[in-house]
Amino acid sequence: MPKKKAVRQLRTDKNKVINFYIIFSAVAVFLSIELAMFSRGDSLRDSMFWNGWYTDHFMDFFNTLRDSRDLTWVYQRNVIYPPLSVLFMYCMTKFLPEELASLYFSQRMTMQASQAAVMLYFFFAVCCLLLLAVMIEKYMHDSGVGAERFAVVLFSIVSFPVIYCMERGNTSLLATVGCAFFLFFRNSKSKGIREVACIMLALAAGIKLFPSVLGVLLIYDRQYKRAARTVLYGILMIAVPYLLIQLLMPESGGIADAYVGQSTVVHSDGSIGSTDGSILRLAKNLIRWVNKRNFFSYNSTSISNFVFLAQSQEQINAQTASILSVALFLLTEVLAFLLGFVCKKEWQRQFLALYMMLNIHSIAMHYTLIYIIPVFIVFLCDRRQLKEKPRALKWIYFLLFAAQVVSLPYILYGMRGRVSHWLELIGLPAVSNFNKFFSCFAFQLLALLVVLDIVTEMMKRKKKGI
Repeated sequence: MPKKKAVRQLRTDKNKVINFYIIFSAVAVFLSIELAMFSRGDSLRDSMFWNGWYTDHFMDFFNTLRDSRDLTWVYQRNVIYPPLSVLFMYCMTKFLPEELASLYFSQRMTMQASQAAVMLYFFFAVCCLLLLAVMIEKYMHDSGVGAERFAVVLFSIVSFPVIYCMERGNTSLLATVGCAFFLFFRNSKSKGIREVACIMLALAAGIKLFPSVLGVLLIYDRQYKRAARTVLYGILMIAVPYLLIQLLMPESGGIADAYVGQSTVVHSDGSIGSTDGSILRLAKNLIRWVNKRNFFSYNSTSISNFVFLAQSQEQINAQTASILSVALFLLTEVLAFLLGFVCKKEWQRQFLALYMMLNIHSIAMHYTLIYIIPVFIVFLCDRRQLKEKPRALKWIYFLLFAAQVVSLPYILYGMRGRVSHWLELIGLPAVSNFNKFFSCFAFQLLALLVVLDIVTEMMKRKKKGI
């Protein structure tokens, strides 16, 4: 086949997946709008804001604002956000009236009715989404995608993980920007951009901690010096903000006491509590948070969730579930890590790194699925995959991604009560969104197919002596 004809065929094949995604997403959005009109907006309200209640929207953002307003009493509140995130939100409180930022926990919903608080959140969210959109467009342009990339950008921004993360008001919106820059540009031809990519990953880790797992990609790339520098950047993103907090609030005990913090306080009821606001207290808060998440939830993509599902069905007891969930978690994490060294496709390496992050039960939530967006974009643009003969497996990959990414209309809206009753009969909680129902199964099935694909390709290469 002449060279020019071969190039034309590759471009056609590339557009097949991207164009199908655009059409699939457009149909889903159209049906969602039609269903919203039919239900007077109730279907959208249920899909986006219903978690058993409707009153908690944006509260991840507002709660963090409240918790960060007083830097002398942050980690005593059992806050799990790292210092950079706390310092950032502390700065954000300066744009709000003092009485609004100082609300008690019982009054926290007041922020939802405040124009100042809501507009501050939307300014934050819009800035994050614009940055993410620019990076997606830039990456797709550099990958040779034509004007259809703008439609991909649009449907990525209105995807289920992004909408749900906005509904939560979670700072993963900001951390995703750093992760996307790293995933898209860490292998740029420009040395400066490659270094900025490492710094952006460190910033993301400084905001949410767990994006640091993506740094394993530098190990897969055999970029050990860059990996070491990224670790250093990450340490600085924790240490420097923490020291700044201590300098901003010297009455907290100073830098020396910040790492010890063994003093106690006697409450009005006579009970003794700790005034420990040190970095060690943050570690304790994180451990407590991890230990709390030991139950089944649609709001999880982890392998442990299946174990807790069996426990909810009384097929195994709590002790067995605890042991089995840890064993399965460790097994799948080690397998994903090792396969990254033999994987040849860029999007699969990125997915394996993402899997090691979203397989952690306490982290794997619907809003953290936002981190799958840049991996999905890389999947759509992966050149190595496009050079292969089209396979049915590629379309299965797409459908599993779509089950997590595309905002699927809940066509059973009119039957929600009946569906909830059926789920209750088999011991499952109610759900009003297809994405929430399918995400755990689709994520783990996608991981299984990636593993099988990598192993199959590895065996083929070994057989050919490559």
